[in-house]
Amino acid sequence: NPYWLYFKEFSDYIRRVSYINSQGRAVVPCGIYYPIREMSGCMVNGEETESGMNLNSAFHEAMNSLLEHQIDVDMIDRDCILNSEICEGKLCVGKQQFEAILIPSCIEAEEKLMDKLSFWQKNGGKILKYDVKNCTKTEQIYEDAYCYPKDAWKKINELIDIDFKIFNGTGEEIYINHRVCDEKDNFFIC
Repeated sequence: NPYWLYFKEFSDYIRRVSYINSQGRAVVPCGIYYPIREMSGCMVNGEETESGMNLNSAFHEAMNSLLEHQIDVDMIDRDCILNSEICEGKLCVGKQQFEAILIPSCIEAEEKLMDKLSFWQKNGGKILKYDVKNCTKTEQIYEDAYCYPKDAWKKINELIDIDFKIFNGTGEEIYINHRVCDEKDNFFIC
């Protein structure tokens, strides 16, 4: 194997990254709704329909838009939202405290979920809907902003304060991980 020569350096790097990620708590101000229920409705005989491919593509484009612009993001599903608590305007799930959530324009409009998101929004939460091509729009919830998936990072920057910004160049290959350990902010930049 040609990589064997470099395996020690690679495994040392992975060990350090794993250690960093096991310390303290992650600071991830932005969540992205993982549309697993919506995706299951876009399957026929185990294959994605055109709507499913559009939803899948839009989800990944929105998520990558954030990551490539140094906005850390975690996926959050329906059950996590329903079981979350609202604390000081943030959607709290375990140790995570989301200030904003991205949702697809075709989110399944289940009453309990819409009620929870609306309640959070009335208490300071920010909701950004991203466009999914050729999908039925959900009008049951008012969004703070609407965008195309590739522009999600711009809208999130308008809605919440972001820890890290690049002012010159694209920064597409720079990623950030913010953790709080012993009440100190730690940033891992790669």
